[in-house]
Amino acid sequence: MKKVDYIIVGGGMAGVLCAQQLRNKQQKVLMITDPSTPSASYIAAGTWNPIAFKRYILSWRAKEFLAEMKVQYGELEKLLDAEIYQTFQVKKLVTPGNELTLWNQQSSSEMKDFMVPNPEQATFPNDLYLGEIKQTGRIVLNVLIDKYHQYLKDQNEILFEKFNHGDLVKNDNKWTYHDIQCQGVIFCEGAHSVNNPHFSWLPLKPAKGDVITISAPALKQSFILKKNIFVLPLGEDKYQ
Repeated sequence: MKKVDYIIVGGGMAGVLCAQQLRNKQQKVLMITDPSTPSASYIAAGTWNPIAFKRYILSWRAKEFLAEMKVQYGELEKLLDAEIYQTFQVKKLVTPGNELTLWNQQSSSEMKDFMVPNPEQATFPNDLYLGEIKQTGRIVLNVLIDKYHQYLKDQNEILFEKFNHGDLVKNDNKWTYHDIQCQGVIFCEGAHSVNNPHFSWLPLKPAKGDVITISAPALKQSFILKKNIFVLPLGEDKYQ
């Protein structure tokens, strides 16, 4: 019987960060993930910005999260010897009139550390403006996940297989799954949580999004463009 402190079900972004936090606290983990199961973490852009665009105010606990994110992903970069945390210029399309006025008000006062005043005129669409947001970037999620899975594989701390919820059994204060015993199971299944019988009572509604990768040699855009959708440069004239 193999004994661990926690089984983590799901190997996407949430599972990776959960596993690393537990390992940092000297907890023994075993991740179980099925590579054939679709995962939003593999196709998500991984971008962040600290601003709520509707009113141009700071998002909840943004300063705290930004500081902690830099520490956590910096540690993962050293552990995995990979570039994961990327600062990236982000510009938002701003409409003339009330939105442009609000941008200039906020960028010259309470949001000056996060917004650049006086947005530039956009060349396309030419009736809008481009407002630059500071302290922004992206996490290269596919690199993070692949590298961390390999790291856990080297430590014999990951199983690449489908998790069967019906095989999970509770014995006193312990949980048993096949030949593995643990004190707790943490489900990091994302949208697949709707199929988890242990949490069938939760009113979960999966969100759906679409990501398209295009080739646009004439675009020559070096920043992330945001409005209702985003345009993220990937290099070699490819954009997401």
